[in-house]
Amino acid sequence: MKNKKDNKIQFTCKSIGEYVLFEGTSEALKLIGNMFIKQSEVDDCRYYISPRGAGSIFFNEGSNRGIYIHRLPCENGKIKLSHKRIIEEYSSKLKPAKFENIFNRVKKQWPKIVDISDGYIIEESNGYYSSNLSEIYNTIEDKLDPTNDWDNLMCWTLFGLLHSKAKETEKNNLKRELIIDEISFEEAKKTYVDALRKEAYPEMYKLYVKENSTADTVAS
Repeated sequence: MKNKKDNKIQFTCKSIGEYVLFEGTSEALKLIGNMFIKQSEVDDCRYYISPRGAGSIFFNEGSNRGIYIHRLPCENGKIKLSHKRIIEEYSSKLKPAKFENIFNRVKKQWPKIVDISDGYIIEESNGYYSSNLSEIYNTIEDKLDPTNDWDNLMCWTLFGLLHSKAKETEKNNLKRELIIDEISFEEAKKTYVDALRKEAYPEMYKLYVKENSTADTVAS
């Protein structure tokens, strides 16, 4: 698996005295803003990600604070949960899922061909950006159930793989389009499972192991 910094939109979130710092590229800051906007519209009143828990792929190293968004009014009132209670609440909502079903369900949401003719290398960070690719990802993410972390992680996995392929395409002056079927089942599975194992999704990984074969849980 490639370093997650090579193909993920990430930001830093950490406390500095009385402040909480959000630091990242314009694309990363838009991502944070969209989290708040989306949470104002969905049915579930809560959304939270952490550098050491669910959503860790969004955070750069050095982050020591997560993001917890809670929309009011709420029948349970304002948040008064400890971190341990938050984890317990999150774990209770998780349901087992088969990788093949997750992969096929989310992959169908992506267009067969993705135009990346607007893509370019970001020289100062050696990153890559394609407005069209990012817009497609955001559109698909908006259609997904925000409480289904299996599907949301798969959407992010496919975006990361496409982003990496687009970057290599740009560097090597190759074709200016991506074909979703060029992402193999095995490639997606390895990247997805590596994220569950290495990106601090302990509760999801436990359920994944129970529902999927042992071979699926071993990164090659």
